[in-house]
Amino acid sequence: GKEHVTGMTVLKSTGAVISVGNDGCLHQCIRDANSQLQTMISIPIPNVTGLRNVWNVSHPNGEESVLLGGFYGNDFVVLDSINGYEFLRIPTGGRQRRQDFFFSFPSNITSHRCPHIFGMANLTGQQD
Repeated sequence: GKEHVTGMTVLKSTGAVISVGNDGCLHQCIRDANSQLQTMISIPIPNVTGLRNVWNVSHPNGEESVLLGGFYGNDFVVLDSINGYEFLRIPTGGRQRRQDFFFSFPSNITSHRCPHIFGMANLTGQQD
């Protein structure tokens, strides 16, 4: 089917499992007494048509942020999951192409909440 998990992370502060996938939703789960995952919330992310990545970013002051990466049309976007702020948008040619994305935050400045270094590699010579 169209729905499958494409990215997953665990929050250090609560142990909650955060996942994203082609259903366009961010899911937060916790483990119950039998170590089974229980879905706590599922939030649709309307400004992304295909979620691919989820990152847990730990800041020096102990706070955690959850960033989402995915596609809106042919553009790869990175969003803050709390307020929907779009950090960047990169035209890639679409989500069917192989690609990889990385980012980095300043390690000594707690007031910055957006990546200051990022890069993306796209495989453009591949034929479908």
